[in-house]
Amino acid sequence: MTDSPRGTIHSVRPSIPGAFPPLPKRGGERLDISLGYVAPGRSGLRARIYTGPAGVEGSATVEHEDLYVGDRFSSRAWRFEVLRLSLEKGAELRLLPEGDDD
Repeated sequence: MTDSPRGTIHSVRPSIPGAFPPLPKRGGERLDISLGYVAPGRSGLRARIYTGPAGVEGSATVEHEDLYVGDRFSSRAWRFEVLRLSLEKGAELRLLPEGDDD
């Protein structure tokens, strides 16, 4: 994990569920995250990322579609910014600090 005043850096890789390093608990919960794909898009590479509460049977998975570098997305108590996308390495995300709503 790379520490930063703006959050921590996590990788999400193709065909491997979870983030590296693992995401911290927030609000007593854990988040499942996986990379659906990275593919060419209208203006560079785009990604699909799936998120949902970990260990909650019957919970809905949320699909975050058409994410480009610089995009932000939220899932429950976690908020992310897409830093890099690679066909080979997947997505690099910044987990933003709690309460960062800018």
